[in-house]
Amino acid sequence: MSKEQFRVHFLNSQNHLIKEHIMATGTVSAVPFYPREVIQKALETGASALILVHNHPSGCVKPSAHDIQQTRKMIPGSCNPLSKVFRLVMIKLLPAPIIKSTSARITQIPTAQKQSTGQTSAAKTS
Repeated sequence: MSKEQFRVHFLNSQNHLIKEHIMATGTVSAVPFYPREVIQKALETGASALILVHNHPSGCVKPSAHDIQQTRKMIPGSCNPLSKVFRLVMIKLLPAPIIKSTSARITQIPTAQKQSTGQTSAAKTS
């Protein structure tokens, strides 16, 4: 992939993959994120949990400052309106990996609090 993609893995209540969907394709160094579309698609698929994923075409798996800022906006328990919406519709956000485009190496974006999660079948790198 030569451009960043924002993908969402929609999971059921057992954290098994229901569907993977490419929500947006961006440039070589950025991809747009539209929370409204993510929530709408999650409700349409009946998802209980989400994993938000994006790649870095450069091959660098270190999260950018923007990656960290966007992820922290969605942390459960934060006072941020987006986090409140996910809680209101009872959809869990699981830790978000960045996928290195040239290999299957994955890193997680650091968050302010750890969540306990079960194993998922959504760990594919396509």
